[in-house]
Amino acid sequence: MQNNKYLQPQKDERPVMIIAGIWTLYIVLTAFFIYLFFLHRINLFVMLISVLIITVLHIPRFLIIKKMKMSDKIKIIDDEIFINERVLRLSDICDFALKEKKPNVIFFLNNRMIIYQEAHFILKTTGGDVCFDVVGSEKTALLKEFFEKLLSK
Repeated sequence: MQNNKYLQPQKDERPVMIIAGIWTLYIVLTAFFIYLFFLHRINLFVMLISVLIITVLHIPRFLIIKKMKMSDKIKIIDDEIFINERVLRLSDICDFALKEKKPNVIFFLNNRMIIYQEAHFILKTTGGDVCFDVVGSEKTALLKEFFEKLLSK
């Protein structure tokens, strides 16, 4: 039997893992300072300031969770694309633009990066522009390849 460890990806973009990673890191860091307080190694003021600093530093990561819950739902069925329950015929698409944002590394687990990447698509159609956001580099690459093949026909 072959060893399949070389076939596994080095990054993971599952929403559950991203959310779990953000909350786990926050809880571990704040629990450490609370633990030091209960051991009487630091006083109450230092513990509260430390927890406040950790919370402020985690606000961008908490905003990632909000963005993930607000992300657009995209389905491609036959000759139509559904974007948040809005139907758009593939034949109406004239061009598209893609703005990929820099990926954010959430944490490392078993030599894998848990990352979050967001991309913004703009579809130019005969009826106007349609914009939507996609979470995940694999989804972004698949949609980019799909639209490139669609427009090359």
